[in-house]
Amino acid sequence: MRNAEYALRLSAATLPKYFNSDGIHPNINGKKLIANGMITDLKQFEAQIKKKPAERTLTKIPITRINVKSCTETTITLNINSVPQGVRYVLYGGKVGEKFKKIDTLYTTETVRKKLRKGTYYNYQVISYNASGLEIARSRRLYVATKGGKYTNACDVTVPETCVSLKKGAAYKIVPAKVLREKEKTEKIFREYVYLSDIPGIASISESGTITAHYPGRATIMVIAQSGARRNILVNVY
Repeated sequence: MRNAEYALRLSAATLPKYFNSDGIHPNINGKKLIANGMITDLKQFEAQIKKKPAERTLTKIPITRINVKSCTETTITLNINSVPQGVRYVLYGGKVGEKFKKIDTLYTTETVRKKLRKGTYYNYQVISYNASGLEIARSRRLYVATKGGKYTNACDVTVPETCVSLKKGAAYKIVPAKVLREKEKTEKIFREYVYLSDIPGIASISESGTITAHYPGRATIMVIAQSGARRNILVNVY
């Protein structure tokens, strides 16, 4: 009975919040705790959901990213990274300050937004779905300015080290910097960097950019600017 209650409470839509996996078959240390909608090991399952979010899984999480491939005065070409099992990508967006809405359903990982205003900021977000129509992952919101105005976009992110070795329990603060596409212009800030970890059970990352080592292994930390420009940091935990 308790299995059924848990299966009802932790539906496919809420499972990623607990396990950061595909939302269907969460896998902890190589053992599936949920199969066919039922919990296979209730004791271990309860132990996992009591842990801090960063400690709940050693499985790679699906991360959807969106970045700018090119930009003109009236167009923005966007690239979406493909994710495992992702077959459909729903794009939301609009001009900054106006209604944020669904604008396209994509089955490829590139799209060109046309008939835009020059020198204007637009924001976009994409949600990835699998063949069953379940949400796999969603990107952080991207902010990008078209050319022809006083603002430009970051085209790259730099960090002091792209490979860090940390002892279990240790912490490391990332200090990133942006490289602007047009150096004589500035970037209007709508949000600062977003930090993501592909395996938070090995190395988690705080909103302010501090890595914490949890478990021996390797994880990749992504530092993403508001324009989608990013830098990866490989973390070795021992």
